[in-house]
Amino acid sequence: VELINPKGPKSIIGTIYRHPSMDEKIFNDKYLPSLKNIRDKEHNKTFYIAGDFNFDLLKTDSHLETSNFFDAMTSCLLLPTITLPTRINQRSSTVIDNI
Repeated sequence: VELINPKGPKSIIGTIYRHPSMDEKIFNDKYLPSLKNIRDKEHNKTFYIAGDFNFDLLKTDSHLETSNFFDAMTSCLLLPTITLPTRINQRSSTVIDNI
């Protein structure tokens, strides 16, 4: 969605859901180039993406596809706003939902 702000830059807001059973490499190979393409074309606009990516950002150091996802997002100047676990149970904690 593109929002027009008469007092400032336009904004693009998107949402993404990656089903947990979807192959992570396929998602990264198909989604991330599209994201970069949009970001390059719309570089003068504020850009937000929210979603359930199902990549645990706590595992960027230990899981290749999570690292690839995080690197691609940050290379498009998209930084996570949620950095603490969003799902906590007795055995683990994850950060899989983000803005």
